[in-house]
Amino acid sequence: MLGAWHKPTGLDVAVLAPAAKTLMLCRVDPTSGAILSRLPMHETEGVWAIKGLDWEPGTFYGFCTDCNRGSLGAFSSRLILDPLARWVMTHHLHRYLAQTVLDLPPARTFIRSEMAPRLIYELHPKGFSKLNPAVNPTLRGSIEALAEASSIDYLRSLGVTTLCLMPISLHDDEPRLKQLGLSNYWGYNVLAWNAPHAPYLAAVRRLEPINAWEQGRLSLRHTIDMLHREGFEVILDVVYNHSAELDDEGPGYHFRLLDDQFYYRRDNQGTLENWSGCGNTLNFADQRSWQWLIQSLRQWVIEFGIDGFRFDLASSLLRSDSGDLPCAPSKGLWAAIQSDPILMHCLLIAEPWDLGPQGYRLGDFGPGVLEWNDRFRDGLRKFWITSSVPIAELADCLAGSSAVFQANKGSPAASINYLASHDGFSLWDLLCYSTRHNLLNAEGNRDGHPFEHAFNHGFEGLGDDLEIDALRRRKRSAMLCCLYASLGSLMIHSGDEWGRSQAGNNNAYCQDNELAWLRWQERDDQTLCLVRRLMSLRNQFASLLASQSWWKPPQGSFASRHSQDEQVVMQQVEAGWYRADGSVVSSDHWHDDSVRSFSLWLCMRQSLLVLINAQGQSIQFTLPGDAHMRWHVLIESSDPNSWEVGAGKTHRIVSANISLAAWSVVWLTPSLIS
Repeated sequence: MLGAWHKPTGLDVAVLAPAAKTLMLCRVDPTSGAILSRLPMHETEGVWAIKGLDWEPGTFYGFCTDCNRGSLGAFSSRLILDPLARWVMTHHLHRYLAQTVLDLPPARTFIRSEMAPRLIYELHPKGFSKLNPAVNPTLRGSIEALAEASSIDYLRSLGVTTLCLMPISLHDDEPRLKQLGLSNYWGYNVLAWNAPHAPYLAAVRRLEPINAWEQGRLSLRHTIDMLHREGFEVILDVVYNHSAELDDEGPGYHFRLLDDQFYYRRDNQGTLENWSGCGNTLNFADQRSWQWLIQSLRQWVIEFGIDGFRFDLASSLLRSDSGDLPCAPSKGLWAAIQSDPILMHCLLIAEPWDLGPQGYRLGDFGPGVLEWNDRFRDGLRKFWITSSVPIAELADCLAGSSAVFQANKGSPAASINYLASHDGFSLWDLLCYSTRHNLLNAEGNRDGHPFEHAFNHGFEGLGDDLEIDALRRRKRSAMLCCLYASLGSLMIHSGDEWGRSQAGNNNAYCQDNELAWLRWQERDDQTLCLVRRLMSLRNQFASLLASQSWWKPPQGSFASRHSQDEQVVMQQVEAGWYRADGSVVSSDHWHDDSVRSFSLWLCMRQSLLVLINAQGQSIQFTLPGDAHMRWHVLIESSDPNSWEVGAGKTHRIVSANISLAAWSVVWLTPSLIS
């Protein structure tokens, strides 16, 4: 086991550094920063270790080599941090000091009690509650706030099943940000992969940093246990593609000082590969490097009860040999993660791309792995916001990008469908801004995605033009109705359910302030009602919307005829696609840019009809099926009166025809009323 572990026989410490010539374990006085003792470590197959020390839990330690040895007790600015330290304290001399800790008892396995459609809620562990007046003031901005009754009630009202916490590992601020008085808010600049970021824990706020490790770790474990008791999965966003050591001019904390060539990928000229966009790319070409990553993941599961992981730039983990190209997920490091006896039971989510050669790998991460689906994200944006794609692309989105996932994974259920995430415009800003507004990041507005299929609909930013505001709201509501009608797992970034804005900043990674925190006082309760109603309906039609496979491709849609024989055929087919006039969508119509309205009829044990009108005027729809059928209108994206949970009891009943408002979506189901 790498890292520091208190055992009945004493403290064992180990670190991986195959090319190191010497390595010593240093005991450090946290007050003065003095190195109290140096003990030589012994190397076996690249692992340097020392065993059986009589050190007490809470002892501060680091590593040093001959090049930073110095005299006993002298300050060494290059004391090496243990990359797998389980608690780290900031220190004005050494920057960071690792601390030994006692193990937490093994966590119990959490099993979702209901296999309802999964709704992932991506949130920042600080920004979610920092400004929430419903949360206890002593807990605001902390991980513990997630287990507050007000947070639980709110998340449950949305139908959330899975919390995805943006990185909670200890992270550092880039030197450039420090000079500007900014900080790395998102937390992807990871410094110690298994040390919780102490500022996110309310339990340590009033404790002396030297004594905070025990309460901090226990509080994190207790919070996750409480979330489990309330029925929530908890997964972590983890970063194993790069480190906080950045480029060759960046700070040295651990890997660069231990064994630079072993831990980082370099090209033939010796230059650091930058396939992460953050200055370096971690190297997993040597199988010995897999150990620290797999152990890191296992510790989160065993000690804290984490249920799964979302892997940032996951394509980097497919590059686990000496070549530059990703390997198959059935080989190498990714296969080792999936076959690990602890990790094989975890929910694994891949962000299926990085910046390296052939880095875009959507659908390539093997069975059982969910993947962020940017094809869905961009398809819905282009259809509704910029009107730049035909109905065929929206149909593919509704089918969970079956063209990719059905072929590669056997089921579109692996698709994670989302409209916006932490990275990029918020959902509301997509409709209010055409270009990024990132000047506050002090990079000359050059950072962030330059093109996000966004459109301001008349002017840049928020304003008082009622007509434009209404159009933006119509499109947002329609997009949400399509999201909740799609096959796969869903993801919402916190605040998008009620219209958060970041004033057009689409890269708020360094905005640890009210721009990026959720401003609950600006909450749009009407949109919140829509999201709650949609999740209620999604659960109601779970046999359709959470199934492993919905439908054949659009060209396999069934005919709109009403003979008795054809009604039998209709029950055997999973989905039908229709034009507004009730005729079947033909192959010519799918890519006809003039066709902006169509319907989807899902008909298995349950029956759901989704009507879509993506044009600027209302349109009359002829409903499929028998002319005498009666349809119960479940929700209309253009009518807020239909958004209240339970409002379906008073919804109208229609028969052969219905008028759909401009830029709107309607859900219907056959009525039991004749």
